[in-house]
Amino acid sequence: MSNFFRDNNIVFKPRRNIFSKLRNPKDGESDVSNSSSIMDNPFFNKTDDSMKISTPNDKQPIPKDIMRSTPTSSPIRNLRVENMEPEGEEEGELEITEVREVTLPALDPLLKNTGKEEEYSELAANTTVNASSNDVLLEAFTNTQRICSKLKLELQRQQQKNGQQKEQIDQYKSEISNMSDKIGSHRNLLTLLEEQMKALKQNKSETDILISELSSNYTTLSNKVKTSTAECESLKSTLHQQKSYQKNLELTIQQKKKELDYLKKELDNCSGQLSEEKIKYNELLQQITTSKTEITATFRELFAKNGTEVITNIEDLQNRISTSTSSIEDRIKEHSVDIKNTLVVDFNTNKEFILTELDKQNNIFTELTLETKEIIGNETKKMFKGFTDVNTALTEMKSIFNKASDQSEELIKTSFDLNKKSLEEAVSGLASDIQNIPKILSTLDQKIASAANYESQINSLKEQLQSVMLQKTEVVSLLKSKDHEIEELNTKIFLKTHELDELSSKDERLQNELITEKRLRESSENDLSQLKKESDETTASLHSKLSAKTEIASLLEKELETSKQELQTANRTNNQINEELQAFKSKIDTLQQQFQKVNVELVQSKAKELELEEINRSLKEQFDELETTSNQTSGSVIKLNDKIHQLEKDKSSLNLEKLSLLDKIDELENKLKGTNNQKRTSVVFDHLKQKNNGNNTKSNEDDAFALSSDDLELTNPEFSLIKPIEPCRMPSKLVKSSRRKKLLLSDDMEESSRLKRSKRFK
Repeated sequence: MSNFFRDNNIVFKPRRNIFSKLRNPKDGESDVSNSSSIMDNPFFNKTDDSMKISTPNDKQPIPKDIMRSTPTSSPIRNLRVENMEPEGEEEGELEITEVREVTLPALDPLLKNTGKEEEYSELAANTTVNASSNDVLLEAFTNTQRICSKLKLELQRQQQKNGQQKEQIDQYKSEISNMSDKIGSHRNLLTLLEEQMKALKQNKSETDILISELSSNYTTLSNKVKTSTAECESLKSTLHQQKSYQKNLELTIQQKKKELDYLKKELDNCSGQLSEEKIKYNELLQQITTSKTEITATFRELFAKNGTEVITNIEDLQNRISTSTSSIEDRIKEHSVDIKNTLVVDFNTNKEFILTELDKQNNIFTELTLETKEIIGNETKKMFKGFTDVNTALTEMKSIFNKASDQSEELIKTSFDLNKKSLEEAVSGLASDIQNIPKILSTLDQKIASAANYESQINSLKEQLQSVMLQKTEVVSLLKSKDHEIEELNTKIFLKTHELDELSSKDERLQNELITEKRLRESSENDLSQLKKESDETTASLHSKLSAKTEIASLLEKELETSKQELQTANRTNNQINEELQAFKSKIDTLQQQFQKVNVELVQSKAKELELEEINRSLKEQFDELETTSNQTSGSVIKLNDKIHQLEKDKSSLNLEKLSLLDKIDELENKLKGTNNQKRTSVVFDHLKQKNNGNNTKSNEDDAFALSSDDLELTNPEFSLIKPIEPCRMPSKLVKSSRRKKLLLSDDMEESSRLKRSKRFK
């Protein structure tokens, strides 16, 4: 019954109190807010557990003020609500005129003897009032429901009106802001036009000054042009003379080109021979590298498969290889001394021959004229680039041979160091795998401890359920307190109606202001149109004047540019002629020196070709010796393979034992999972029993509220009981049904055992 007037969604306006008729006229004159709740009715007794309807047998005394079925009218009846039906119709519905007679029970003979007849007579009178007041309450319920429905409809209408008025206000505000923005933009345009007018006036004054300066400079430029034309004619005559001189020089240059082409062909032949020798050398290096990689691969396989026995064999091999490398180094040193001696002798013999030829050529070149020197200078610069490339190629060949000898020694040393390191890493890996076994066992202990933690979590969830039940009782008490809040909301509705009236008055003011602003806007637009017309006229006149002046200035600028270009071309031709004369002199001197160097380099290249052939022969002999040593090592490899097969057989037997141990571990895991599942099912059954007991207690409590459930649904359809929280069940892990077994050999067995471990402890 406490939820009779509560509606959480809609706020009520102040209304007439229906139960004021059941009280005295003095009580009717009290405040409306203090008499609005049904909990003041003496026919209901409030207890801690629930609300119970009082009966005539209860000991609580009923006041004498409720003896009337039709109480006197009060001033509260004269109150009116806005937008409601006429007051006469409401009072006609709420008036109660029936008066029923209720038979009083007979006096108990015990009361006559005790002297309490007066108290019993008062109780008998109250029972008559109780029967008639129940009918009054039923009629009051129906009337209040009608009133509530009407009030809800009127509230919805007023809310819609308020929403429409707010939208209109927002539209007016947006229009006002747009108008102010447009006015600001027009003002900005006016300021820009003023600035443009000022800038055009300044440009006009500057152009006038430039025109006056150009007119003064034109006379001086015309005199300079005349002098430049005379100089150009003299330069043209000199150009014709120089062109004829160039033709003669070109003929001599063509003859020299033919001679240089012959020399180029000889150099190309030499370079081809050098490239062939490079290819042969690269092939030898590739063969050596492939043989080294194969040897290192075989050594690594042997070290991975065998243990300590291989280390002793490796030490023997290292001793043999060290002896072989020392013998190879001694031979290389002996041959290097011989090669150096031969190079020195050849260079000394060729040096004297080259010097004699250079003296003869110097006498020949002194007889050449200045014209031939200039022609040869240009061509020798081009050829000098080709000769420098040949020198660089020869120096690169020397460096490559030196690097190859150094790298061969380093590779022999580093290969053995790498093989030692790989063996040490493999042994350390096996030791680390053995050390990881106790860590794996510790992870199993941690998982068993986590299962105990899950049990403690289940107990904590039970405690949380009990706390939720306590919270439910607190919520029921909060619902009772919300009845008082409804009365406060009614007062707030009065205030909002006053605010709406104020807003309507503000709307009228804003509309008047909008009308005035529209008028101002129209006047400002007319002013802007006039200003635009004036600005267009002024800009048109200024553009016409500027176009005429710009045409005059462009003509003058074109004449100046043509005269400047002619002067520049004349100066350039003079400078080019002087530079060419100086270049011819310098080129003739450089040609003599470079031609001598070319002859010396040709002789040296032929000597180097012979040296390279001898080096290739020595390398072939060394390669044959290496092949004989590799054949000797192949016999020792066969012996090591036999030992490897024996070790593989031992490893297969160890792997079978590992598989049997893994099967036992799987059985233990399945047993642990079975025990965990049994514990979970027992916990779930206990929880279900507690839930059934809780439902039985709830059904007993709901019987007390059975009488007022229909009334609650009519007055407050949103009322709903709080649903209990259902416990969530943890998903159980599925036991793996079966695992496949495979017999693996060598390295595959180790990989399979690692995979099984990783699957088990995930």
